[in-house]
Amino acid sequence: MSILILNSASRDRCPYDEWLQHLNEDLILLTTRKHYGEFVGGSYKRVIGFDNYRDNWCVELTAMELAETNDVRAIIASGEFDLLRAAKLRDMLNISGQNWESALAFRDKTVMKHLTMKAGIKVPQFERINDAFDISSFISENGYPVVIKPISGAGSLDTKIINNRIDLENMLSSAIKTPMEIEEFIEGDMYHVDGIVMDGRVTFAYPSKYINGCLAHQKNLYLGSYMLDATNPLFESLLGFVEQVVFALPTPQYTIFHAEVFHTPNNEFVLCEIASRVGGGLIEESFLHAFGINLQKTMAEFQCGIYDVLATSSNKSPKFFTGFILIPPHPLVLSKLANDDPPDYVLEKHISGEIGRAYRAVDSVTNSIASILVRGDSENQVLRRIEKVNDWFQKCVQWDESVDE
Repeated sequence: MSILILNSASRDRCPYDEWLQHLNEDLILLTTRKHYGEFVGGSYKRVIGFDNYRDNWCVELTAMELAETNDVRAIIASGEFDLLRAAKLRDMLNISGQNWESALAFRDKTVMKHLTMKAGIKVPQFERINDAFDISSFISENGYPVVIKPISGAGSLDTKIINNRIDLENMLSSAIKTPMEIEEFIEGDMYHVDGIVMDGRVTFAYPSKYINGCLAHQKNLYLGSYMLDATNPLFESLLGFVEQVVFALPTPQYTIFHAEVFHTPNNEFVLCEIASRVGGGLIEESFLHAFGINLQKTMAEFQCGIYDVLATSSNKSPKFFTGFILIPPHPLVLSKLANDDPPDYVLEKHISGEIGRAYRAVDSVTNSIASILVRGDSENQVLRRIEKVNDWFQKCVQWDESVDE
């Protein structure tokens, strides 16, 4: 028997051959050209790399041909843009796992909102848009500000807040990728809840709060996140709200989820979106340090029919609190990047700055120059340490208009 893997992550992040070696099954991996060399030489029957992996339809064609000729029994997909591919293949080949209906509900934000709204869950006013007429009609009815974003995006890519007519014209004058949706802007703080569904039940979940929001990069601010203490007044209600969301959708019997929720000044929860995958940023690393749970590995095991209850649901309280910060580059030239030691409460740091490089404004929250994970004894201590580690990093870098001759 064989396992087909659709993957856009590095091998450091997803060493499938190590995670699944005890199964003694053939592993066939389709990946990006960028990461192809990292997997070649591992315990894979075959590794194929693709240019333009995300939008290359040859990935689907090759996957179908390989599945038909290699007795594939399971399909692994952990990346946001591979979930629909994998679901379609499972349906066509009668392979168990997340099907098309379920994957679409978690990927298409308009389908997601329709389903959760029917279940009585509050969502922003929204419409699927096909042209400028749809946008104009929505704004006439709901006013500014509005949010326009892809219905199946990730990492806040191509997401824009439109505050006025000038913002609207600037967006409309550029090529707009469809399909898109428009929704009302929700005032309030944003939280995320990450968890595990086993046998159709939420067996583990934990809430965290974002700092600056997922569009922070558009204002050249960092995106931060920190875990909530169980004594936080929103702790239990956040978990209860997200559990309702999970049950309102055609959720797989076994999956990981990442939900984002607004908390308004009127003390209401409003669903932003939910994904049937591991959250981005350093959420995976946060859980590994705080709970000893490798969410990415768990997701891969679930898709292969491995359901280790002890590894995923025995430790409900963190060993300590964690938080992370994603720092975007300035749209300037990086002229200095010191290699100073970070504070001792830093668990991980990943710095990718290149001295002398002229950076552009980034279009996604994931395009950071530095990502840093910290620990603390309480949510307040973690919050303070995130602020301090940002100050530490800013002292390590210098940005100039141009490179000195």
